[in-house]
Amino acid sequence: MYPDKHLKDLESSERREKLLENLVISGAFFTCFLIIGPLIHELGHISVLEYTGCNYGFSLGFSFLSGLHGTVSPYCGLGNTELLAFYLSGYAATITAGALTLLAGLRAGDFREKLAGMVSAGMFLSVTLGLGKGDLAAVSEIIEAGVSSMTASVLLIVAVGVILSLEMVIENQNGNISEGSTP
Repeated sequence: MYPDKHLKDLESSERREKLLENLVISGAFFTCFLIIGPLIHELGHISVLEYTGCNYGFSLGFSFLSGLHGTVSPYCGLGNTELLAFYLSGYAATITAGALTLLAGLRAGDFREKLAGMVSAGMFLSVTLGLGKGDLAAVSEIIEAGVSSMTASVLLIVAVGVILSLEMVIENQNGNISEGSTP
């Protein structure tokens, strides 16, 4: 019923809006994957050291291939329990932040739901940036387990989180398609 020129303008406007939406979502994913997730990881380590009253050194670096990377060094003697808490707190903080973002997005709807899904996927996947070295290698020495079994356990948790995050995004996308976005 609309004139052809009006339909073309409407379609190009919707395409522009979708493109902007997808760019924002992609940017949020990569920001969480390369910067926010690793920062939360390091803050998890710091929170354990603050809790135990231990002084520490902290340094950050960034590269486009591996994202933000940091080092938190305790300047006190920690027992095995405190060391385990210290090394695992980074992963726990990042996975918890990803899960909370995922849960917050479940009720958001449309754009915010897709955004929360991709943000949580970025946080979950950021855990994989340092797997097999650093924290997990130290944990495996403390509990006398192989690094590969520790890595597999963390990867399983991350995989579940990513699958749930992406499922939320896909369901939202399918819901928009089935609502009839075409005239």
